[in-house]
Amino acid sequence: TPDNEEINQSLGSGVLVDSLGFIITASHVVHSANLIRVKMANGEEIFAEVVSSVPSADLALLKLKRLPESYKVAKLGDSNNVMIGEQVLVIGAPFGLEYSLSIGHISGRHTKPLVAGGASELEFFQTDAAINQGNSGGPMFNMKGEVIGIVSFILSNDGNFSGLGFAASINMAKQILLQNPSIWSGFEGLYLNSEIAGVFNVPQPYGILVQRVVEGSMADRIGLRAGKYKAVIGGQDVWIGGDIILEIQGTTCEAPHSFDKIKLDLQTLGKAAPFSMKVLRAGKIIDLNGNMDY
Repeated sequence: TPDNEEINQSLGSGVLVDSLGFIITASHVVHSANLIRVKMANGEEIFAEVVSSVPSADLALLKLKRLPESYKVAKLGDSNNVMIGEQVLVIGAPFGLEYSLSIGHISGRHTKPLVAGGASELEFFQTDAAINQGNSGGPMFNMKGEVIGIVSFILSNDGNFSGLGFAASINMAKQILLQNPSIWSGFEGLYLNSEIAGVFNVPQPYGILVQRVVEGSMADRIGLRAGKYKAVIGGQDVWIGGDIILEIQGTTCEAPHSFDKIKLDLQTLGKAAPFSMKVLRAGKIIDLNGNMDY
């Protein structure tokens, strides 16, 4: 945005899943990106846009602006058939080294609720295949050449591979992104707990401090404003001076999982349905309104 001119670049991987130009990748790679450029296997570079992004599952769906001159669509497998100890291949761009391959095994599978108290679950595979920065969003293949997972994140002290990596199961990715796509909000926010919310004089115990707003997104169209000034809070760099979201569609942003629940509720709305946010801006509560034009 004009008031928040810091350029943030990220590098990740992805996998082409159909002949229409849809690519699955990791949410944290593209969620707040204004410009996305995809480099194909033949070296061709094509712009893409975000269709759906689900940060809680670290999954996103992109759409290429045009199809490449030559391409091959990956075959999606059935992750329900994956066994502990099964050998897998991971392809990505660790540290920018394009189309690198690492081999490992499925070490475990883990689930957690998508929304606290909800029925939907997130499912991740644990693997010992080498995963580093730049692998995020890349495919995990079984030995049949089928995609069974999307590389999500790693757990280590220094942000690099230390023997433990994770990938979102492809069945979960298909359900969230292809069968029941989430609404892409087009903004990046920071959850404020009751202590920090009090510092900002938020008139409720919780809120979401808007960091960035993607140009042309739904958030941008209804007038949501991003942070203007860089500050450090609790050792973390944040942008302040933007809107603080209090409610979305009448639901209070009272916990980190609230936004995921809100997005699930929005999926039932039609394209022309009204959409609203209540925000705190310069000490005043303001209502932002638009429609589900996505």
